[in-house]
Amino acid sequence: LGAEDRESLMRMPRGKEYLMGKKEKKAALISLIDILFGFAYDLRSMEGESSCESPWTVAKLSPTLSWLDPPHSVEDACKGCVRRALAYPLYRTLALSKRVL
Repeated sequence: LGAEDRESLMRMPRGKEYLMGKKEKKAALISLIDILFGFAYDLRSMEGESSCESPWTVAKLSPTLSWLDPPHSVEDACKGCVRRALAYPLYRTLALSKRVL
């Protein structure tokens, strides 16, 4: 960066905090449940080896990643994950979904 760019950055307004409040933190943690479910499902179904299909599987099993639709409660997150696990991936068994959950 040049001196002019540094001066421009120094003049920018400061003081904004980007900390999450209680409500945002709860929503983020609930969204993390379905993302982790997708990761754990892929890990278990592929026996610990990721493949070129792994990102697709995680994204399809997580409503937060596939539709940007975060669940509103832990129960909704669990139901959504199991429903999507029975519809999208290669191995569609309720026993595997329950084991991952």
